[in-house]
This record gives sequence, C-alpha cells and structure tokens, in this order.
Amino acid sequence: MIIDIHTHSFPESIAARAVAKLAAAAQSNNYLDGTTSALSSSTISASVDYSILQPVATSPSQTTRINETAAIVNQTSQESHLISFAGIHPANEDYKNILMDISKKGFKGIKLHPVYQDAFFDSDEIVRLVDLANELELVTLFHAGYDIGFPGRPEACVRYILNFMKKVDTSRVVLAHMGGWNEWDDVEKYLTGAPIFFDTSFSITPVRYTSPEGGEPMTRAQLPPEKFLRIVRKHGCDKILFGSDSPWSSQAEAIAAVRKSGLDEAEINNILGNNASSLLKLKK
Repeated sequence: MIIDIHTHSFPESIAARAVAKLAAAAQSNNYLDGTTSALSSSTISASVDYSILQPVATSPSQTTRINETAAIVNQTSQESHLISFAGIHPANEDYKNILMDISKKGFKGIKLHPVYQDAFFDSDEIVRLVDLANELELVTLFHAGYDIGFPGRPEACVRYILNFMKKVDTSRVVLAHMGGWNEWDDVEKYLTGAPIFFDTSFSITPVRYTSPEGGEPMTRAQLPPEKFLRIVRKHGCDKILFGSDSPWSSQAEAIAAVRKSGLDEAEINNILGNNASSLLKLKK
C-alpha cells in the first residue's frame, strides 16, 4: 500500500492563479496544474492508493469554505483516491466547535502552517488546537522548517518545535519536509528519536525551476541521500511517512527516491504506506 500523506490542490476556478502565484514566490516550477482532477490522475498513474490533501486556512474566515470543499472531496474518495484533511486557523475563536465538527464529519486530521498563518509553532493558540485534536484522535500535520516562498521566516523553525514538544503530546503530530525544511542539521541533532512523525515531502527530490533568462527547467538538490538515510535510521523508520507535496514534486519521482535511498524493503514499505495506514486507520 502507498499513501501520499502530503498533497495539495485548489478549486478549478482558482487553481491556475493560485499555483502561478505560489510558484513565483518560491521560484520553483510545479509538476501538476493544481487541480483536484490532475492530482487524482497522478495518484492513479503513480500507483498511489490514497493521496491526502492538506488544505491551509490562511485566515479564520476561510475555514468554513475550506472544510465544505474538503468534505465534498471525501465523498468520492473510492473513485478519486483522494482524501482531504480539514483546515483550521489558530485565530479561530470558536476552534472547539470547529474541531468537534471536523471530528464528527469523519476527517482524519488537520493541517497547520505556522508561516502562512502567522503563528509561532509554540504559541498558545497552536498548542490548544493540538491538545484538543489529540483528544478527538485527529492527526495534526504541520509545515515544519523554513518555507521556500518566505525566506527567513522563523515561525516553524526547529527551536520553536522543540518548545512546542514540551507543551503537548506529539504522538499524533507530523512534521512535514523531514522534520524541518532546510534545517536538516538541526533536525538530525535535536529531533531524531523524538515521539513525532516526519514526512518526506519536498525534501528528497530536487527543486525544479526555470532561470530568469528562460530555457529548459533546471534543478537544485535538497536533502542529500546520505543525510536522508541517516535521519531515517536515527529517527526510526516507523515514524517516517511518505509525502510528495504535489503539485510541487512528482509523486512517481518521490516514490522512486524512497526506493533508491538505500533502505531495506521492510523500511521502504513502512515509509511508503504501512505507517500512514496505521496512523490514519486506512485500508485498501
């Protein structure tokens, strides 16, 4: 079984505009057009059993609309092979009612992005959300580390993750981008072995971009394979989840990167699907 824990899509009416804006900010190219239909096709083509959508509410007012859209996605999961997490913003004052509604509607978890949501990882607003999410048996997936589109923004950096971990149970928490994008030295030093999940999204495949002068797309490397292997072994392959961050990475290439990483077959199977299947209680 293969589960891609970390993907994104946008409503058809805004997908082209949203992807173009994000790609320009990150100075990186997208692999898909950002639509749900494109992600579904990619999921099936790459032999992924389920792709998990991770919507981000960038303001409190977006939460209701995002979750209405996510609920519609979940009605056709068997056909589309897509399952959506719910969105919530740390500044939602009625967060208790929102989270209880998310739980009642059968969502598997929520996505938080400290940089996009302008809330530090260890803030009281985030801690209270995760505390209640844990009580409701919801998974919380975080953007972790720096964000390629917001250089230097520290809200999700390892030093704040460490403080967050002192305040809340993290056994149902997932840190995207192998624990912290572009902070992998600190991840290896301070986070490996902790009771928290990492996902592999936007870390083990190169960033594709086009130079200002144009021409063919070029790539720049991210987490070196030897460091990836070392982090997995130090952290424990039972706490690593496969993620692609589609449309920003190719699902097929991300799967291939895991398979070629030097891990053994049991470790690969755990990362590609077994761990997420157990965490999210998903079966084929």
